[in-house]
Amino acid sequence: MDCLASCGKCFLTLINTLFGLIGLACLVIGLIIKFGKDVLNDVLKTVINQIGDQIKPMLDAIGKDTNEFMKQLDLTELLGSLAIILIAFGVALLALVIVGYCGTCCMSRCLLITYSLILIILVLAQITGLVLLFASRDTLSDHIKVPLKDSLKDYKGDQAVDIISVAWNAVMLQVSCCGVDSYKDFSVATGWTTYQASVGTTITIDTPVVCCKETARANLGTSAAVSAMCAKTPLDATKSNFETGCYDAVWAEIDKSKTTVILILSAIIAFQAVMIFFSLWLARAIRKESQTGPIG
Repeated sequence: MDCLASCGKCFLTLINTLFGLIGLACLVIGLIIKFGKDVLNDVLKTVINQIGDQIKPMLDAIGKDTNEFMKQLDLTELLGSLAIILIAFGVALLALVIVGYCGTCCMSRCLLITYSLILIILVLAQITGLVLLFASRDTLSDHIKVPLKDSLKDYKGDQAVDIISVAWNAVMLQVSCCGVDSYKDFSVATGWTTYQASVGTTITIDTPVVCCKETARANLGTSAAVSAMCAKTPLDATKSNFETGCYDAVWAEIDKSKTTVILILSAIIAFQAVMIFFSLWLARAIRKESQTGPIG
Protein backbone atom coordinates (compact mmCIF):
# COMPACT_ATOMS: atom_id res chain seq x y z
CA MET A 1 0.00 0.00 0.00
CA ASP A 2 1.47 3.37 -1.02
CA CYS A 3 2.31 6.17 1.40
CA LEU A 4 -0.73 8.27 0.49
CA ALA A 5 -3.07 5.35 1.14
CA SER A 6 -1.42 4.72 4.51
CA CYS A 7 -1.82 8.39 5.46
CA GLY A 8 -5.42 8.24 4.29
CA LYS A 9 -6.10 5.21 6.47
CA CYS A 10 -4.70 6.96 9.55
CA PHE A 11 -6.58 10.17 8.73
CA LEU A 12 -9.93 8.41 8.23
CA THR A 13 -9.47 6.33 11.38
CA LEU A 14 -8.78 9.46 13.44
CA ILE A 15 -11.65 11.46 11.91
CA ASN A 16 -14.17 8.65 12.29
CA THR A 17 -13.15 8.23 15.93
CA LEU A 18 -13.74 11.96 16.49
CA PHE A 19 -17.08 11.88 14.64
CA GLY A 20 -18.07 8.81 16.63
CA LEU A 21 -17.56 10.71 19.86
CA ILE A 22 -19.56 13.67 18.51
CA GLY A 23 -22.38 11.36 17.42
CA LEU A 24 -22.40 9.63 20.79
CA ALA A 25 -22.47 13.00 22.59
CA CYS A 26 -25.44 14.18 20.46
CA LEU A 27 -27.27 10.93 21.18
CA VAL A 28 -26.68 11.17 24.93
CA ILE A 29 -27.66 14.86 25.08
CA GLY A 30 -30.79 14.14 23.05
CA LEU A 31 -31.78 11.30 25.39
CA ILE A 32 -31.19 13.51 28.43
CA ILE A 33 -33.38 16.26 26.98
CA LYS A 34 -36.07 13.75 26.06
CA PHE A 35 -36.15 11.67 29.23
CA GLY A 36 -34.14 13.51 31.89
CA LYS A 37 -36.25 16.47 32.94
CA ASP A 38 -34.63 16.88 36.38
CA VAL A 39 -31.09 16.65 34.99
CA LEU A 40 -31.93 19.12 32.21
CA ASN A 41 -33.49 21.64 34.58
CA ASP A 42 -30.42 21.51 36.84
CA VAL A 43 -28.04 22.00 33.92
CA LEU A 44 -30.05 24.86 32.44
CA LYS A 45 -30.96 26.55 35.71
CA THR A 46 -29.05 29.71 34.76
CA VAL A 47 -30.80 29.87 31.39
CA ILE A 48 -34.19 29.38 33.08
CA ASN A 49 -33.47 32.24 35.48
CA GLN A 50 -32.49 34.51 32.59
CA ILE A 51 -35.74 33.69 30.80
CA GLY A 52 -37.67 34.54 33.95
CA ASP A 53 -35.88 37.88 34.37
CA GLN A 54 -36.56 38.87 30.76
CA ILE A 55 -40.29 38.16 30.79
CA LYS A 56 -40.94 39.31 34.37
CA PRO A 57 -42.30 42.77 33.34
CA MET A 58 -44.91 41.15 31.09
CA LEU A 59 -45.91 38.63 33.74
CA ASP A 60 -46.21 41.40 36.32
CA ALA A 61 -48.44 43.34 33.95
CA ILE A 62 -50.95 40.49 33.77
CA GLY A 63 -50.71 39.64 37.45
CA LYS A 64 -48.95 36.30 36.93
CA ASP A 65 -46.26 35.18 39.36
CA THR A 66 -42.87 34.63 37.72
CA ASN A 67 -41.98 31.61 39.87
CA GLU A 68 -45.32 29.99 39.04
CA PHE A 69 -44.74 30.54 35.33
CA MET A 70 -41.22 29.12 35.46
CA LYS A 71 -42.46 26.01 37.29
CA GLN A 72 -44.91 25.43 34.45
CA LEU A 73 -42.13 25.86 31.90
CA ASP A 74 -41.25 22.26 31.03
CA LEU A 75 -37.96 22.39 29.14
CA THR A 76 -38.23 18.71 28.30
CA GLU A 77 -41.43 19.42 26.41
CA LEU A 78 -40.19 22.68 24.89
CA LEU A 79 -36.98 21.09 23.64
CA GLY A 80 -38.70 17.90 22.53
CA SER A 81 -38.14 18.63 18.84
CA LEU A 82 -34.49 19.46 19.47
CA ALA A 83 -34.13 16.17 21.37
CA ILE A 84 -35.50 14.21 18.41
CA ILE A 85 -33.17 16.05 16.03
CA LEU A 86 -30.13 15.36 18.24
CA ILE A 87 -31.05 11.70 18.65
CA ALA A 88 -31.63 11.27 14.90
CA PHE A 89 -28.40 13.14 14.07
CA GLY A 90 -26.43 11.13 16.61
CA VAL A 91 -27.74 7.80 15.29
CA ALA A 92 -27.14 8.83 11.65
CA LEU A 93 -23.60 10.04 12.41
CA LEU A 94 -22.78 6.87 14.34
CA ALA A 95 -24.09 4.76 11.46
CA LEU A 96 -21.91 6.70 9.01
CA VAL A 97 -18.91 6.33 11.32
CA ILE A 98 -19.43 2.57 11.59
CA VAL A 99 -19.45 2.27 7.79
CA GLY A 100 -16.31 4.40 7.47
CA TYR A 101 -14.54 2.78 10.41
CA CYS A 102 -15.24 -0.77 9.24
CA GLY A 103 -14.26 0.12 5.70
CA THR A 104 -10.97 1.63 6.87
CA CYS A 105 -9.94 -0.85 9.56
CA CYS A 106 -11.21 -3.96 7.78
CA MET A 107 -9.91 -2.71 4.45
CA SER A 108 -13.29 -3.23 2.79
CA ARG A 109 -13.37 -1.61 -0.64
CA CYS A 110 -17.16 -1.93 -0.84
CA LEU A 111 -17.72 -0.12 2.47
CA LEU A 112 -15.22 2.60 1.57
CA ILE A 113 -16.99 3.29 -1.72
CA THR A 114 -20.36 3.34 0.09
CA TYR A 115 -18.85 5.74 2.64
CA SER A 116 -17.58 7.98 -0.17
CA LEU A 117 -20.94 8.03 -1.95
CA ILE A 118 -22.73 9.07 1.25
CA LEU A 119 -20.22 11.88 1.78
CA ILE A 120 -20.60 13.01 -1.85
CA ILE A 121 -24.39 13.22 -1.43
CA LEU A 122 -23.95 15.22 1.80
CA VAL A 123 -21.51 17.63 0.13
CA LEU A 124 -23.84 18.19 -2.83
CA ALA A 125 -26.74 18.83 -0.44
CA GLN A 126 -24.66 21.34 1.52
CA ILE A 127 -23.54 23.16 -1.62
CA THR A 128 -27.17 23.34 -2.81
CA GLY A 129 -28.26 24.67 0.58
CA LEU A 130 -25.48 27.27 0.58
CA VAL A 131 -26.50 28.51 -2.87
CA LEU A 132 -30.18 28.67 -1.93
CA LEU A 133 -29.47 30.50 1.33
CA PHE A 134 -27.29 33.24 -0.06
CA ALA A 135 -27.79 33.34 -3.84
CA SER A 136 -31.40 32.25 -4.42
CA ARG A 137 -33.08 33.12 -1.13
CA ASP A 138 -36.35 34.15 -2.79
CA THR A 139 -36.77 30.55 -3.94
CA LEU A 140 -37.10 29.50 -0.31
CA SER A 141 -39.31 32.35 0.90
CA ASP A 142 -42.72 30.83 0.18
CA HIS A 143 -41.66 27.40 1.39
CA ILE A 144 -40.52 28.87 4.70
CA LYS A 145 -43.12 31.59 5.28
CA VAL A 146 -46.20 29.42 4.74
CA PRO A 147 -45.44 26.91 7.54
CA LEU A 148 -44.28 29.73 9.82
CA LYS A 149 -47.57 31.58 9.40
CA ASP A 150 -49.49 28.33 9.88
CA SER A 151 -47.66 27.79 13.18
CA LEU A 152 -49.13 31.06 14.48
CA LYS A 153 -52.55 29.38 14.54
CA ASP A 154 -51.33 27.66 17.71
CA TYR A 155 -49.89 30.81 19.30
CA LYS A 156 -51.48 31.37 22.73
CA GLY A 157 -49.86 34.57 24.01
CA ASP A 158 -46.97 36.05 25.94
CA GLN A 159 -47.46 33.96 29.08
CA ALA A 160 -48.12 30.59 27.39
CA VAL A 161 -45.68 27.75 28.07
CA ASP A 162 -46.29 25.59 24.98
CA ILE A 163 -43.47 25.12 22.48
CA ILE A 164 -45.01 27.24 19.68
CA SER A 165 -45.76 30.24 21.89
CA VAL A 166 -42.44 30.14 23.75
CA ALA A 167 -40.47 29.78 20.52
CA TRP A 168 -42.21 32.72 18.87
CA ASN A 169 -41.91 34.88 22.00
CA ALA A 170 -38.20 34.08 22.27
CA VAL A 171 -37.55 35.02 18.63
CA MET A 172 -39.58 38.24 18.84
CA LEU A 173 -37.79 39.27 22.03
CA GLN A 174 -34.33 38.38 20.76
CA VAL A 175 -34.59 39.84 17.23
CA SER A 176 -37.03 42.69 18.04
CA CYS A 177 -39.71 41.73 15.53
CA CYS A 178 -43.40 40.85 15.30
CA GLY A 179 -44.96 37.98 13.35
CA VAL A 180 -43.60 36.61 10.08
CA ASP A 181 -44.17 39.75 7.99
CA SER A 182 -46.00 41.96 10.51
CA TYR A 183 -48.41 41.91 13.45
CA LYS A 184 -51.27 41.10 11.03
CA ASP A 185 -50.05 37.49 10.92
CA PHE A 186 -51.50 37.01 14.41
CA SER A 187 -55.04 37.31 13.03
CA VAL A 188 -55.03 33.50 12.67
CA ALA A 189 -54.06 32.94 16.32
CA THR A 190 -57.48 31.80 17.59
CA GLY A 191 -55.97 30.59 20.89
CA TRP A 192 -54.56 34.01 21.71
CA THR A 193 -56.91 35.60 24.26
CA THR A 194 -57.41 39.28 25.06
CA TYR A 195 -54.88 40.91 27.31
CA GLN A 196 -55.78 41.07 31.01
CA ALA A 197 -54.29 44.12 32.75
CA SER A 198 -53.05 43.68 36.32
CA VAL A 199 -55.63 46.09 37.72
CA GLY A 200 -58.48 43.90 36.48
CA THR A 201 -59.30 45.85 33.32
CA THR A 202 -59.68 43.84 30.13
CA ILE A 203 -57.83 45.49 27.27
CA THR A 204 -57.97 44.24 23.69
CA ILE A 205 -54.57 44.33 22.01
CA ASP A 206 -53.50 43.92 18.39
CA THR A 207 -49.99 42.58 18.99
CA PRO A 208 -48.42 40.35 21.62
CA VAL A 209 -46.70 42.40 24.31
CA VAL A 210 -43.36 40.92 23.20
CA CYS A 211 -43.75 42.99 20.02
CA CYS A 212 -43.25 46.12 22.14
CA LYS A 213 -39.82 47.66 22.01
CA GLU A 214 -37.51 47.00 24.95
CA THR A 215 -37.95 50.51 26.39
CA ALA A 216 -41.74 50.12 26.34
CA ARG A 217 -41.60 46.64 27.92
CA ALA A 218 -39.51 47.99 30.76
CA ASN A 219 -42.51 50.00 32.00
CA LEU A 220 -45.07 47.21 31.74
CA GLY A 221 -47.23 46.64 34.77
CA THR A 222 -46.90 50.13 36.19
CA SER A 223 -50.50 50.88 35.19
CA ALA A 224 -53.24 49.63 32.88
CA ALA A 225 -52.57 52.50 30.47
CA VAL A 226 -48.83 51.84 30.26
CA SER A 227 -49.46 48.12 29.86
CA ALA A 228 -51.69 48.65 26.85
CA MET A 229 -50.09 51.53 24.99
CA CYS A 230 -47.38 49.63 23.12
CA ALA A 231 -49.67 46.78 22.01
CA LYS A 232 -53.02 48.53 21.58
CA THR A 233 -54.41 50.30 18.52
CA PRO A 234 -53.32 52.79 17.32
CA LEU A 235 -49.87 51.24 17.25
CA ASP A 236 -46.82 53.45 17.63
CA ALA A 237 -43.65 52.61 15.67
CA THR A 238 -41.54 54.29 18.36
CA LYS A 239 -42.87 51.86 20.98
CA SER A 240 -43.65 48.73 18.97
CA ASN A 241 -42.01 46.48 16.37
CA PHE A 242 -45.45 45.77 14.89
CA GLU A 243 -44.35 46.37 11.27
CA THR A 244 -41.00 44.56 11.55
CA GLY A 245 -41.43 40.96 10.39
CA CYS A 246 -39.29 38.26 11.98
CA TYR A 247 -38.54 36.61 8.63
CA ASP A 248 -36.60 39.61 7.31
CA ALA A 249 -35.22 40.46 10.76
CA VAL A 250 -33.70 37.01 11.21
CA TRP A 251 -32.15 37.09 7.74
CA ALA A 252 -30.74 40.53 8.52
CA GLU A 253 -29.01 39.05 11.57
CA ILE A 254 -27.66 36.16 9.50
CA ASP A 255 -26.42 38.54 6.81
CA LYS A 256 -24.35 40.39 9.42
CA SER A 257 -22.19 37.26 9.65
CA LYS A 258 -22.65 36.20 6.03
CA THR A 259 -18.94 36.09 5.20
CA THR A 260 -18.10 34.11 8.33
CA VAL A 261 -20.92 31.62 7.71
CA ILE A 262 -19.85 31.08 4.09
CA LEU A 263 -16.21 30.58 5.09
CA ILE A 264 -17.11 28.08 7.81
CA LEU A 265 -19.44 26.09 5.54
CA SER A 266 -16.86 26.18 2.74
CA ALA A 267 -14.21 24.87 5.12
CA ILE A 268 -16.52 22.04 6.21
CA ILE A 269 -17.24 21.13 2.58
CA ALA A 270 -13.51 21.21 1.75
CA PHE A 271 -12.78 18.98 4.75
CA GLN A 272 -15.38 16.47 3.57
CA ALA A 273 -13.85 16.59 0.09
CA VAL A 274 -10.52 15.51 1.62
CA MET A 275 -12.31 12.64 3.37
CA ILE A 276 -13.87 11.58 0.05
CA PHE A 277 -10.49 11.73 -1.68
CA PHE A 278 -8.77 9.56 0.94
CA SER A 279 -11.67 7.08 0.99
CA LEU A 280 -11.56 6.61 -2.77
CA TRP A 281 -7.74 6.51 -2.83
CA LEU A 282 -7.70 3.85 -0.12
CA ALA A 283 -10.35 1.85 -2.03
CA ARG A 284 -8.14 2.12 -5.12
CA ALA A 285 -5.11 0.93 -3.17
CA ILE A 286 -7.08 -2.05 -1.82
CA ARG A 287 -8.06 -3.07 -5.34
CA LYS A 288 -4.47 -2.79 -6.57
CA GLU A 289 -3.17 -4.83 -3.60
CA SER A 290 -5.80 -7.50 -4.16
CA GLN A 291 -4.60 -7.84 -7.74
CA THR A 292 -0.89 -8.06 -6.84
CA GLY A 293 -0.82 -9.69 -3.40
CA PRO A 294 -1.62 -9.30 0.32
CA ILE A 295 -2.35 -5.80 1.55
CA GLY A 296 0.50 -4.39 3.63
